[in-house]
Amino acid sequence: MPPIAIIPLVILFAGIGDGAKISVICFAASFPILIHAIDGVRGIHPMYPLISRALRLTRNESRYRVDLRAVMPAVFTGLRLAVANALLVAVTSEMLLSTDGIGLFNMQSQERFRMADGMAGILVVAVVGWLINRLVLVADRRWLGWHHATTGRGSPGRDNGGA
Repeated sequence: MPPIAIIPLVILFAGIGDGAKISVICFAASFPILIHAIDGVRGIHPMYPLISRALRLTRNESRYRVDLRAVMPAVFTGLRLAVANALLVAVTSEMLLSTDGIGLFNMQSQERFRMADGMAGILVVAVVGWLINRLVLVADRRWLGWHHATTGRGSPGRDNGGA
């Protein structure tokens, strides 16, 4: 079910306002992260537990040093998708669930035939989306630099075959 499709249910149970917007945005952002985290856990190489035992790591050390590091690239992929979903749903929910915000501004600009204002609103959404995506990429490079160096992909988001 697309996250935008739950907006009528949210209106029914939570009304319109900030709480409704936040719940819809959290719903939209949680699933890509969850699905990619599950996929990352399923993708852990079967040899990793044996390596952890050979290195005599405790269960907690193994979870942190081996399992968590194996899952983090998939989680960051889910995070990038979640940011895109959250931005899309935030603008859409502001159109339907709010009395303020950029989504409502864009909708009112369209209704009043103010094309310049509408284009400015779209530009603001695009720039904010780009900036948030860059921040996630910077965090990815900072925290998962070891992953990109070992896979030979270079930096993510660049035109060199990166994620």
